Amino acid sequence: LVSYLPLLWDEGVEHNMLRIAIISALLQIIKAIDELPESVTPFIYNVIEISTNVNDPSTVYLMDEGLELWLVVIQYTPQPNDALMKLCDNLIPIIGKTTFF
Repeated sequence: LVSYLPLLWDEGVEHNMLRIAIISALLQIIKAIDELPESVTPFIYNVIEISTNVNDPSTVYLMDEGLELWLVVIQYTPQPNDALMKLCDNLIPIIGKTTFF
């Protein structure tokens, strides 16, 4: 299943509900196997980057699941790495777009 998710992600560029389902599947897979599969880690980082990039129009749909995936990835990553730290570039724009009531 994990090997097909990147293909589905690429096919789902115009289908945000499909991409939400893919993110949810990734979340459940990581939690179920209790580790971050190294073979798809670059794909997962790409999914997080896209879903949390406020300049990407699909972020409106993908942000919640993308942030949840990011949290799970942080929990299951044994050591921080450059790719994971690079994702932090999305944090300030996310905070800047957040409205507090």
